[in-house]
Amino acid sequence: MIGRILTAALAASALAGCVNAGKEVTAQQMAQFSAGKSTYKDVQAALGNPTTTFFLPDGTTTVVYSFSTAYADPVTYIPVAGPFISSDLVTHESAAVFRFNRSNVLSSKATSKSYVGTDVGLTEAGAKGLAPEVAPKAD
Repeated sequence: MIGRILTAALAASALAGCVNAGKEVTAQQMAQFSAGKSTYKDVQAALGNPTTTFFLPDGTTTVVYSFSTAYADPVTYIPVAGPFISSDLVTHESAAVFRFNRSNVLSSKATSKSYVGTDVGLTEAGAKGLAPEVAPKAD
């Protein structure tokens, strides 16, 4: 009984450390849209409403589908010892950008990805707020 409670508590604390926001667009989804052929309605039907829309003075439109996920290294949640162990707070962000001409036909598309890892804890690096040197991780 105690083992089940402990397992549930650990699972809940691990899940509590992860946050997702926005709409993630995969490479496969991006590949289905072609400049000069796809329309705003095609993109919106496949991906839903964009997170940001720019209506530009020249009559063109740019839409952005942004996604962000942030999580803490599970070691952060170790009772009592967690604050004294150097660990990472990690954020992965991505954006898919679509530009449409005045007729709402796709003129260009692009994607971006970023990764930020920050060392935290009461260790020397964490106390100074130094970011570790971290190589980007493949999806």
